[in-house]
Amino acid sequence: MDPDGDLEALNRDQLVAEVKRLRAGIRTHRDSTGHDLCWHHPDLWGLLPEQITPEAAVFTSTKALAYHGRIDDKFVSLGVERPAATRHDLFDALTAVVAGKAPNEASAPAVGCFIADFVQ
Repeated sequence: MDPDGDLEALNRDQLVAEVKRLRAGIRTHRDSTGHDLCWHHPDLWGLLPEQITPEAAVFTSTKALAYHGRIDDKFVSLGVERPAATRHDLFDALTAVVAGKAPNEASAPAVGCFIADFVQ
């Protein structure tokens, strides 16, 4: 019996919903265990859209992606950092979404390690 046979009967919207549900489950597991998935379950990283660590995603209550990118701008590039962040992109996005508004910026480039470099 094919454990994924049920996917054949799903339409596009149902498949997208299933992918989002699975990604949320992976993130929940990652965040609740305190483990970096890239070290413990590298195959799971390929299932998520995040490509750089640290990188954040903020979703609305309707599960729409509202923000994707850096946490703040403390790091200008790898090895180059400001004394303090001047922009707090993740905080601003969360504040906007909680207030029922769209963030001023939907994305900001993250600076960090490429997750693919950890996956063998």
